[in-house]
Amino acid sequence: MTNANITRTEALANENTAKNVALFLAAPFIGLVYAVSFPFVGIAMIVWTAVEALTATVAKIEVPALARVTPAYAA
Repeated sequence: MTNANITRTEALANENTAKNVALFLAAPFIGLVYAVSFPFVGIAMIVWTAVEALTATVAKIEVPALARVTPAYAA
């Protein structure tokens, strides 16, 4: 087959195959980024929750609803 005989369907199939191969090769690195970032995300969540608790109890300041991590229960 020459390039002139390649149909649109074959070109799309070749493009999809190239994308799949690229994703297959990139997957371990993407997974590594997720695995390395998990501890930092966890620590940030703990700090966020601690700051929210401190502002709600010590300073008696209501945390804005958009910044609240825990559900707002009516007292």
